[in-house]
Amino acid sequence: SPSIGLNDTTLSNPIATPTLTTVYKVLVSSGTCKDSAFVTVTVNPLPTANAGADQTICAGEPVQIGENPIAGNTYFWTPQNGLNNPSLSNPIASPNSTTEYILKVASGAGCVAWDTVLVTVGNLTAKISGDIEICEGEKTQLLASGGSEYSWSPSVGLNDTTIPNPIASPTVTTIYKVLVSNGNCRDSAFVKITINPKPI
Repeated sequence: SPSIGLNDTTLSNPIATPTLTTVYKVLVSSGTCKDSAFVTVTVNPLPTANAGADQTICAGEPVQIGENPIAGNTYFWTPQNGLNNPSLSNPIASPNSTTEYILKVASGAGCVAWDTVLVTVGNLTAKISGDIEICEGEKTQLLASGGSEYSWSPSVGLNDTTIPNPIASPTVTTIYKVLVSNGNCRDSAFVKITINPKPI
């Protein structure tokens, strides 16, 4: 007794699953002879395991996962590839491919908790139209693709530097650079517009 948390109160070896620390009393009898004893089942709190929110990075880009450590807890991450230290609560991850990391947290009392985080590795390649030749005073459309945001430079001769397909009307031969990005992923490409003089 008490019966709370016991699977059977009449066994010599019941299974106890109390939700809080409990002192159990057992009454043992044989005929008219009786005796009793006590045992304390101490319930230690589970540690908190928080691997952090899922992340999306570019190949080779570092990102921190996990959270700040709690005194008395030990931490272990698997797999270990791409981690600067698998025994930290918040290591730096820089995997080469998409990886799901598993965090195991153990308290000083031996209680264990688990959590996972997915680090998705993306790739971005800037694509651009080939080099172009135009005559003086003419215009041409540039075409870039591969991302969600675009930034062209130099801005001279372009009608818009933030779209993938600006109209270019340079007055001299110009090499344009486009920076293509999607989140933290970036890549760049170049296109040359050669200006040919009009015949006289």
